[in-house]
Parts: sequence; structure tokens; C-alpha cells
Amino acid sequence: MVLDAPKAPMNPAWVSVLRYSCRWAASTQNALAASTQLTERLNLYGAFTRGFTFTEGSSDLGETFYLREFIENGIKGQCSDFADFLLCLMTSLGVAERAVQRTHSIVVDNRRKELSGGVYGLFVQFGTNLLRVAPYSFGGEGYFEWTFHQFCLNPTTQRVWDAAFRFWGSGYVLPDNMLRDQEYRDRLVRYYLFVYPEPDYSYTLYKFDPAYYWVPTPDAGFIPSVTASDMPPTP
Repeated sequence: MVLDAPKAPMNPAWVSVLRYSCRWAASTQNALAASTQLTERLNLYGAFTRGFTFTEGSSDLGETFYLREFIENGIKGQCSDFADFLLCLMTSLGVAERAVQRTHSIVVDNRRKELSGGVYGLFVQFGTNLLRVAPYSFGGEGYFEWTFHQFCLNPTTQRVWDAAFRFWGSGYVLPDNMLRDQEYRDRLVRYYLFVYPEPDYSYTLYKFDPAYYWVPTPDAGFIPSVTASDMPPTP
């Protein structure tokens, strides 16, 4: 089942990716239904791990995704791997207007914020609400602390698809076609943690307000480069 010509970064589409996307999105008839079904299947069969990642050269403008190694490793990885692979699944079927985005910059100098009265703090991490990470049937539940989280979105409508976890709320809810700056953000973020003041950072500040430091980066998202090469050895 292919909806249209493949889109970047899957133009041309990889056969190994099409095996997953066509099987997982079977019987769907449009981009929205395919996006939903692909997100559900990746959440069911992928494994979210908080260790090794199959990305390299990450900046606020993009990264390289080692797609072949991610697949051969059994569809296991971090949020960046999940977001990049979900993008590949969608675009291999011809779904348009998809990119990936992060909740916050990965550049330390871009995580400074004036907290009050000219006092600047450095954003360290955000705490999540209760999540159940992939795979849904066997994944762990918990509250997590991350410096950023990466997801797939439509940059025009600002709707999010995220297969890495499900939110708790009258049962576990998959982030599927959720409005980024309302439903998704408010379900994800419990608090932000800052250290201040510069330069010694001797104090900490918690802000229990999901809108306080929500800075999706970059503004329009990015399309990762994908490669079949082997990842360079770890130094």
C-alpha cells in the first residue's frame, strides 16, 4: 500500500523500510490513517531504550540517522531513533509534510533563559508526567527526566505523532495527531529544572508550568540524513 511517490528522506524509498511500512499500514486509505497505524505499530513492536542511539552529528538543524543499523538491531533505540524511523515509515508511503523536531535545543548556549530581574538560568532538563514506554505490551512505566525529546510532526498543522511512549490518562493514550503546543505539551511536561545564577549555578529552580519553557527546535523541524553505512566506532 503506497499513497504517493516517496518523500524525503525516503526518495527513493528503501525496500527494507517499505517491508515495514506497507505491512504496518495495510488497509489504510489516506495519509492520516497511515500515520496513525504506523505510529501504533512502532509503539507495539519497537523498543524504547535510554542508552545507545543510531544518530550522529546532531545539531539544532539536523542529524545523520544510521537507518540500516537501527533496523538490524531490532528496532530499538532512543527518542531520536524512533522519531527518525517513524518519519521514514511515513515518507516511504508518500505521506507529505512530515519532519522531526525536538522539545528543546541540544546546544547548551541556546538553553539560557531570564528567570526574573535580569537573573539568567540554564535549562537542565524537564520532568515528564507518567509514561509507558514502547513496546506497549512490555515497556516500563515511569516518570522521566530528559534534556530534550524528539518526535515526528506536520510542521504546517503542528500536529505530533510519537511512537516512543503512551501518556497515562483514562488508560494509556498514544500521541497520535495531537496538537503540539496544547495537548501533547501539556500531557508530556510536568516541570522544568533550571540552575542559576550565572556563572556559579549554585541554586535550582523548578517550574511546574508546561508552557514556561517549551521551545520546539528548529521552528519548522528538520529532515535527517539517512545512511546505510556502518556507524563509526565509539571513541
